[in-house]
Amino acid sequence: MQPGEPLVRLSNDLVVESVTVAEANLASHRLRMDALRERDPAQFRQLSAQLPALQAVLDDAQSRADELQFPSPVGGVVVQGVKHSDIGRFMIPGAPLAMVV
Repeated sequence: MQPGEPLVRLSNDLVVESVTVAEANLASHRLRMDALRERDPAQFRQLSAQLPALQAVLDDAQSRADELQFPSPVGGVVVQGVKHSDIGRFMIPGAPLAMVV
């Protein structure tokens, strides 16, 4: 394992869904913009003005998804991973999740 490599990944379906929805909204918006570029320049400019807000929503969702990964602080070998009995449980802040030596 290299320093910075994901050591633990948590899952949260709502966060994953929010990233997927934000990506789809941004892609759909860009397609509408492309369709209106030549036909309706005024509408195109209006949609262009909305693009930063949609990108911000995606960036925020992606940031929350990134917070579900915990990078290894050091390089080495994982000698103690998350216990099978702990999967799906809430963890106490500061509780060790894995050990790298």
